[in-house]
Amino acid sequence: MESSYTFNIGGVIMMINAAPTRCFDPDVRYDACTEAAELALQGLISEAEAQGWQPAEMAMAIADAVEDYILSLAQRHVSRH
Repeated sequence: MESSYTFNIGGVIMMINAAPTRCFDPDVRYDACTEAAELALQGLISEAEAQGWQPAEMAMAIADAVEDYILSLAQRHVSRH
């Protein structure tokens, strides 16, 4: 069963049409998660580009934000994927 997730990123409404798989195979879950993340990022970058940001600028900003988030997870001792 497929679900939609709608969320707001900096005033940009994003929707992911992919629910986490109920499969217990970590490789399958990882692939599904990667696909959902890539779709969300493509939408975010497209919207940012429409507002005047260069794709490379937005990609670097996203990379910095992801790095900060990973460090935050590490501080909470959450290290699974």
